[in-house]
Amino acid sequence: MRPLNVRESSLVSRQPGHRYKRTGQARVDIPNILDRQFDVNTPNKGWCGDVIYVWTSEQWSYLAIIISLSARRVFGRSLSEKPDGHLVI
Repeated sequence: MRPLNVRESSLVSRQPGHRYKRTGQARVDIPNILDRQFDVNTPNKGWCGDVIYVWTSEQWSYLAIIISLSARRVFGRSLSEKPDGHLVI
């Protein structure tokens, strides 16, 4: 399968004006284990994830993606109508 080319696909980022609350302080109760070390050569030693929201013609849906840092491939994904714990589990 050929990688997605954003220009060829005519994809455009559109921001709906959503604002995230910024606390200005780090979460000391959640350790930063990865510490921005994204070069992982050993399988099953590091993953990276994100949750994004996508407009699906009628409503916002939330997409969670987990990427294996060693293989640089999507390891898991989930789509939901709510950005809750069930989405990422």
